[in-house]
Order: sequence, then C-alpha cells, then structure tokens
Amino acid sequence: MRPVALLRVVMPQEHVQELKLLIRSRYAIIAIETGDEDRLQTLLQHLGDQVDLPVFTWSHSKGLIRDGNDQAAYNSRQPTTALAHVRSSGFPAIYQFKALYTHLSDPTVISLLTDLSETFSKADGVIVLTGTGLQVPEALRAHVAVFRLPPPRLDEYENLLVHILRDIKKRMDVRINITKSV
Repeated sequence: MRPVALLRVVMPQEHVQELKLLIRSRYAIIAIETGDEDRLQTLLQHLGDQVDLPVFTWSHSKGLIRDGNDQAAYNSRQPTTALAHVRSSGFPAIYQFKALYTHLSDPTVISLLTDLSETFSKADGVIVLTGTGLQVPEALRAHVAVFRLPPPRLDEYENLLVHILRDIKKRMDVRINITKSV
C-alpha cells in the first residue's frame, strides 16, 4: 500500500491533472520524457488511484508486471509479446512501457501500438511510453500525446523534506541545523 498523503506532497497535482485530462480526452498513447523513473512511477500510481485504473509496468528485464505484484505476465519480456498481451486482454489499465523507444523502429511494435491506440481511444486505458531522448516515429505521431515531466521544483523538495522530518520526529528526537551556503 502506498502512502497517499506523501504522494500528494511529492507530486504536484497539476501533473496529475494534466495527465487525467489527456486520458479523459481519449489519448490512447502518452509519451513522457523523463530520466526520473522513480518519480514518474509515483506519478502514474497516483494517477491510477485517481482514475481508478491499475498500473502495469513493462521493462526489458522484468516483463509486464501489475503494480504491487512480483510476477510478470507469462512470456512478456519481449515488447511484441507484452503489447500483444495488452491487446488480447482488453483489460483497462495504465500500461507503462519503459524504454520501448529502443524498439520503435520495429514495424510489429508500431502495428501493435496503432492497434492499441484504436482500442484505448474508445475504452478506458492508456499506453505510457517513457524514457529519455524519446522520439515518436512519424507513423505514431497522430496517436501520441507528448508530456514532459519537469524536474522537481525547490518548493517540492522543501515540502517533501518537511513531511519526512515530521514523520521521523514522531518516532525519535531530531534536531536540524541548516545554514545558508554562499
């Protein structure tokens, strides 16, 4: 179970609201450029909670795994197999594909993403492509909304630090001395 209150502190609501709008507008594929996969995972989990969709994450090393589980869908380490699984399951969810951009020159991957775009433009669910240097191929551009997750702002770090310290202080005595550096 995720600490939902801490999620709100870490992730500004405007990012969640923008992604909710894209999903409600029936964008079936969202490309999110970021190098901060942990922060993005938190954002997608929070988004899934708000739109009442489970989150699945695919990676080359693990395959397609539902958030909170350890077991990958059978034989889902290959991108074409994982995408075909999503297509055949018809299960509404947020499907994050990490670093799938390395396979976006594969015509089968493009075809499966196009099929899924048609499916999710009419039903709940979304494919989320993530990574750094993400380039959407011409064949997919009409089906993809691009979202850039900016780095955390100073106030986000400060807010997170305040909440972490408040939590720690409940369990032990903590003294903090912060000086301004020049």
